[in-house]
Amino acid sequence: MPTLPPAIVAALRHAHPERDFLLLSASISRKLHHELATLIANGKHHTSCTIFLCTLGGDSDAGYRIARCLQDHYVHIRLVITSYCKSAGTLIAIGAHELAIGDLGELGPLDMQIAKPTELLEHGSVLDIAQALEAISAHTRSVFFKVLIEIRQQGHLSTPIAGEMAACN
Repeated sequence: MPTLPPAIVAALRHAHPERDFLLLSASISRKLHHELATLIANGKHHTSCTIFLCTLGGDSDAGYRIARCLQDHYVHIRLVITSYCKSAGTLIAIGAHELAIGDLGELGPLDMQIAKPTELLEHGSVLDIAQALEAISAHTRSVFFKVLIEIRQQGHLSTPIAGEMAACN
């Protein structure tokens, strides 16, 4: 787990001696949750903390577990977002008591990740599947209406009968 430069840590501790400071700049994973839980169990000094979070996201279950871990150990959690905080990182942000978002900070959508059946240990966005289903649905509607119009015009049939025939094609 990355750490803040010693000079910054010293300045932060001087300005806020009542807080622990953590830097999370990584993919959200169960390994990160385990490392964080161990770090807090062995090195927690205060009841409040400030966390600097930068992540593209990762495992939503791990994000939830990290948020719960922080809530279990700290009375007050300040989350500082100076860059991107996507997907499972946003889930961690929901668990904070206070958010500080810089000019370049950004929260991303909660984007569930699922295992890719064609890849080993790779995950993909549920949004990819949803977008693919929407594209298939749009294409299906387009083809249906095209066939409906062709059957209706060529067969001189009523719209309901042409619709039934188009649905069978």
